[in-house]
Amino acid sequence: MTKKNINMMVKKNARLKGTINTSESIEIQGIFKGKIFSNKTVYIEPTAQIDGDIIAENVIIRGNVKGNVTAKAKIHLTSTSKLEGQIIAKRFIIDNGAYFLGQCKRIKPKLAS
Repeated sequence: MTKKNINMMVKKNARLKGTINTSESIEIQGIFKGKIFSNKTVYIEPTAQIDGDIIAENVIIRGNVKGNVTAKAKIHLTSTSKLEGQIIAKRFIIDNGAYFLGQCKRIKPKLAS
């Protein structure tokens, strides 16, 4: 596993509601209700419970998410993840053991003209 470059973190004992908008990577360990926007990677850890949408460059899900997840590059659902919602990305990886209930839409790369 590569080292994470985390600039913002919501610890596992935290319960937050609202909108997070950051240009940096963020790791969520606690409970969050609302929307998350990041220009980098969003890490949803096994202790996390998210009720809301996520839009980022990359999204790595190890915990629970109820909402739509959009990534400009990649979404990865690990074996401990549970996602109920739609995923939209250029690339998505769903590990054995992951729970996913929803729809997948692939963003097609733009062709050079």
